[in-house]
Amino acid sequence: MFGASRTEVAVTCRMCHQLYTLAVDMDDFKLWEIERVPVQRAFVDLKGVPYLSDGERELLVSQTCDACWASICSENAEDTGSEQTQ
Repeated sequence: MFGASRTEVAVTCRMCHQLYTLAVDMDDFKLWEIERVPVQRAFVDLKGVPYLSDGERELLVSQTCDACWASICSENAEDTGSEQTQ
């Protein structure tokens, strides 16, 4: 728990199909996956500081990597911008 004993977990991005490995504490992983503790609270160290980056947590939640997430967000921003100017 609290990131003390980490195991590699494989996650594949659902957009680009790139395989990523994340080092997570399996007790923390169970808190998130089984007990439904929010991802930002499940993967923290003893001081309460997240040991996974924002991108790594998002990869777990949505199976979308940083690059694909940025692409989706930029596409949405372009769509929103063009709608506002019409």
